[in-house]
Amino acid sequence: RLPRNITNTNKEAQFLNRIWTRAEIRKTLDEHADDPAMLQAISDLLIRKVMRPGRFTTTEVGHFGMGLEDTPYASFSTSVRSLASLVNQMSLSESMGWTADYTTPERREWLNNNFLSPQAMESIADHINGQQPFYKRLQRDALKRLSMGHLNQYEGKTVSACFQHVTEKDISLKLEDCARPFLLPLSAIAGANFSADVPNQQIIARDSGRIVRASEWMQMKLIKADPLDNRLVVSIPEHQPRIAKIPFKHESHVHTFSVMAHVLEATTKALKVKIGNKTLDWSTKFPGSRTQRKNGLYHYNTGLTLTPGKEQCFRIRLSNTGEMIDAIPAQHTPAKINKRREAFYKAQGIDFEEKRTGITKKEWMDVIKVWS
Repeated sequence: RLPRNITNTNKEAQFLNRIWTRAEIRKTLDEHADDPAMLQAISDLLIRKVMRPGRFTTTEVGHFGMGLEDTPYASFSTSVRSLASLVNQMSLSESMGWTADYTTPERREWLNNNFLSPQAMESIADHINGQQPFYKRLQRDALKRLSMGHLNQYEGKTVSACFQHVTEKDISLKLEDCARPFLLPLSAIAGANFSADVPNQQIIARDSGRIVRASEWMQMKLIKADPLDNRLVVSIPEHQPRIAKIPFKHESHVHTFSVMAHVLEATTKALKVKIGNKTLDWSTKFPGSRTQRKNGLYHYNTGLTLTPGKEQCFRIRLSNTGEMIDAIPAQHTPAKINKRREAFYKAQGIDFEEKRTGITKKEWMDVIKVWS
């Protein structure tokens, strides 16, 4: 949200209705350097909404986002091995004289004519810049197909959904099981002919006058969810059950304490530890993302590595009924005395008594007498 002194003077429209150069953006930011709120607002507006997408060029124009004004910048090692990175790698190899070590003169001439000459590089840059809208559209379609493939399992079933936003021809449909909303044409609602009431954010059935308002959760039948043709068809039953959204109930009485455990097995699917004389399986009580590495199991949520054969501190959470909720790796040292921990040991049948050596007290006294 912009400060009032921007919106009241209609500067937002002034910013959005023109193309800004890098020098103009920097000058505007410098003019408001003493006003942090205005500086942040203008910065967000210009950089996120006004600046054009990055373009490939053969001139040294720098990189505004990285603060490089007249310093050459080039993508060199992108993970997808893009054409721009490959051309930059070949250009560096040619300028350093490395190409002669592994190519013939004929191949170097072919590379120079097709990739490394100034005319070829300008042609490649123009081609990549021209393909950017296609790549963005392809990315949006791929994400939509991925979500549609997820919805395909609910085809023919009834799900909870709501409209988040209504336009003249489309509605933004939010399904309870999906994080991303779907842009759904009004014609994709089967069984009724709906028209959009944009000012009131609702849709109205032309034949029956039925009103469906945005942000109201309802039962909706998924008639078709085809990821191949990217088509979604739904129907809204006439009689709707009342859907009560139950808020998340926070369990206030959760007891937390720390224990030291000997890690026996730590994989992405299993976690087994030993405390005292008891071996415990915490495979279902170990939350978070993890991956198997050479030195053990790396836990992304805490940044700790669980190595089999070593001691590890765990933070245990128990519910008010004494049921174990989870066990999370920790770095700190457990307190020496903790009543909850002692009760946990007792409930789990954990005993820390050391094994007997087999020599009684009388036998030890006899040994001492012999030595004396």
